[in-house]
Amino acid sequence: MIAIGQLAQAGHLREFEADDVIFQEGDAGQEMYIILAGQVEIFIHSVDGFPIVVATLGPGDFFGEMSLLEELPRSASVRALERVILLAINHENFESIFSHQPKLVFKIMKGMSSRIRQLNEELRRLKQDRHSHPATLPAPAPSDATTAPAATDSVAGTPIRPSVAAISSGSAGSSIAAGSPAVTVPPSTSSTGSNSSLADVAHSVADPVAPSAGVAHSVADSVAPSAGVAHSVADSVAPSAGVAHSVADSVAPSAGVAPSAAGPVAPSAGVAHSVADPATSSAGAVAPPVGTPLSPAAADSGLFPEGHRQYNVSTTVKDDVYLFDKKTACPICNHNFDIKAIRASKQKLKRVDPDFRQRFEDFEPLWYMIWVCPNCYYANFNFEYSQLTEVVKKRFRTNPIRLSFPRLGFQYSHPRTVDQVFTAYYLTLFFLQSGMPDPSRIAKVWLRISWLYDDVGDKAMSQFAAQKALEFFRQAYYGSNRSASIDQDQRLSILLGELSMRNNEYEEAMKFFRGGIARRGGNPSLNRQAFDRYQDAKRIVIDIKTAQGKTEEPATEEGEP
Repeated sequence: MIAIGQLAQAGHLREFEADDVIFQEGDAGQEMYIILAGQVEIFIHSVDGFPIVVATLGPGDFFGEMSLLEELPRSASVRALERVILLAINHENFESIFSHQPKLVFKIMKGMSSRIRQLNEELRRLKQDRHSHPATLPAPAPSDATTAPAATDSVAGTPIRPSVAAISSGSAGSSIAAGSPAVTVPPSTSSTGSNSSLADVAHSVADPVAPSAGVAHSVADSVAPSAGVAHSVADSVAPSAGVAHSVADSVAPSAGVAPSAAGPVAPSAGVAHSVADPATSSAGAVAPPVGTPLSPAAADSGLFPEGHRQYNVSTTVKDDVYLFDKKTACPICNHNFDIKAIRASKQKLKRVDPDFRQRFEDFEPLWYMIWVCPNCYYANFNFEYSQLTEVVKKRFRTNPIRLSFPRLGFQYSHPRTVDQVFTAYYLTLFFLQSGMPDPSRIAKVWLRISWLYDDVGDKAMSQFAAQKALEFFRQAYYGSNRSASIDQDQRLSILLGELSMRNNEYEEAMKFFRGGIARRGGNPSLNRQAFDRYQDAKRIVIDIKTAQGKTEEPATEEGEP
C-alpha cells in the first residue's frame, strides 16, 4: 500500500472544483498528480476537436508523470468531475517522495512498461497493415499545402469509451490555400472531375444505410490508474455510423442553433443535399437566400466569404445551466477578460453524427468553443487558446489581428448571437491561416462553420464550408510527415469518405472507406462502419450508372472489401 498520508506531508496540495480543467492537452507541464480525494476524467480532442473521455480516475490513481520525467507537453486534458484534492509532485520534492515511497516508483514503472509494450504492438500492426495492403489508400492529389505531423499520445489504464444513444446524419467539407489570411473565395457548388456526371443524377438515388457505431479510443498524458495497467493508442475515435449528410431545417433557440427537431434525416437524404447547385430546389427554382445582408462594416471587412449573411439568431439564458464564468488572459496581449466556459458535467450526449459531430440535449457547445480576446481579437479553440509558440506571440504582438479589421467591433453579448459565433470562427481562421497554417486545425474550423451554416438553414454556404474542410483534411491526410495509429487512420479515412459523399464524389468516397478498413487490428466498430459505408457508396455508384444507362460496376481494386 502507498502511504497517502505521508505523501500529503511531503508534497504540495492542489484543490479543484467540479468542471475545473486541471491542464489542457498541449500545455507545458512539470508536475505529476496523485488523487487524494474526488474523481477526474482524462479526455482528448479528436480530429474534429470534440472532447472524448478516455479514462476516469479516483483516489490513489495518478497522472501526468511523463511531463514530470521528460518535460514534454501534456498529451491529454484532465478535468475535475467533482471537488478534488491532488498531491502535486515536482522536481523539488521528487527525490524525497520517491525515496520514502519505493512502491510508488514501482507502480509508475509498471505502467510505463505496459504502455511501451502497447505502443510497440500498435506500431507492429500499423507497419504490417501498410506493408501488406499498399493499395487500400487512395492515390494522393498534388498539393502545395503545409502539413504537420499528427501528435501521438498514450493512456495508462483502460479507456472509457463513450456510448452512442442514436446515430444520425452529419455534414462536412473542403479548403482555401493555407497561409492566405483573407477568406474571399466565393462558394463553388458544382462537382468536378470524373464524378461530375454522377452528381447530375445523385438526387434520384436512394441511400439505405445500416448504422454501425464507432468507438472512442484514446490518448492521455500517461495516466496510470491504481492497477498500473497501461493502454496506448493515438488520438481518438469518436462514435459514428450511418448516413453521411445532415440538414438542419429548423432552429431551436434554447439549444443555441439546434438541429432539426424532426430528428435523424431520412435515409434518402444520404445521397447528396446538393446536386449541381445547393441553392436550387429539385424543381429548378432558385431558393431565396437565408438571413439578411451583412452590415457595410462587416461586408467591407474582408473577413467573411462571399455569400455569408447575417442570420439574426440568438441563444437563450437556458444555456447558463451548461456554463460558468471564468477569467482568462490573452497569451498575445496579456489582456484579462471573462469567458463563458462549458460545464461538461451537465452535458448529456444524445447522439454522434457520421461526420463525428456530437449532439447534446438542449445545448450546442459549438457556440462556446471559441474564445476571442476583446482587446486584440486573437481567437482560437478554448482547448488550444494558450498553446502558442513565442514566435507566433511576437508576430501578433507586432501586428494584432484587430488592426486588420478596424471597423469590425467584436464583443460577445449575453445571450450571444450566431452572428457573433460566425465572426469568432472566421477570426480563428484568419489567425490560423496567418500564423499557424496547420491544415488539420484549419479543417476543424471549416467543419464547424459548415455545421453552423447547416443549423441556420444556409445550405449553399454549408456546402461551401464543407468543401473547404474536405480539402484541408485531404492535405492533412496526405502529409508526408503524418504519423498516426491504425485507429486514427481509420477515423480520418472514414471522415474523408463522409465528406466525399457529401461532395458527390462517390467513387473517391469508396477509396477512403476502403482505406478505413484495417486488415490487421484496428477498431472493430470502425471496421464495420467503414465496410458498411463502402458498400453504401458502391451501391450509389451502381444505381447512378444504371440510371445513366451504364451497366458496368465500379472497378474492383486490390484490397476490395
